Amino acid sequence: MKNLAYKRTINGDYNRVYSRVENALNIVGFGIITQVAMHEKIKAKLNKNIPIYQILGVCSPKHAYEALKIEENIGLFLPCKVLIKEKGENEFEVVAINSKEMMGMLNNEELMPIATEVNNSLYAFIESL
Repeated sequence: MKNLAYKRTINGDYNRVYSRVENALNIVGFGIITQVAMHEKIKAKLNKNIPIYQILGVCSPKHAYEALKIEENIGLFLPCKVLIKEKGENEFEVVAINSKEMMGMLNNEELMPIATEVNNSLYAFIESL
């Protein structure tokens, strides 16, 4: 498999980083539709502490609609994932999925133009941080 993700390390407190991520996603046409604070889930279920590990489900409605018309199982890959991981004091790594690689697993060539557009947008998002 090729590179499954794009990443960038940025500095700032969590709220500032989250705001930068949300704004940068909006600029490329994506919105946050789900959030899972894994660090909170692990604390609640296992009473273990881990650094901030936020999983964001992000979506471009236009692309999701087009993909659903082509591939009924595309929901296995929706929403696209973006991570915000605490790496140190006021240091976070933001990671975005390589959607072209992931959607390629469905072996549906009709999806590839959409996968490429989504992938280009997510790459641009990471580069803009």
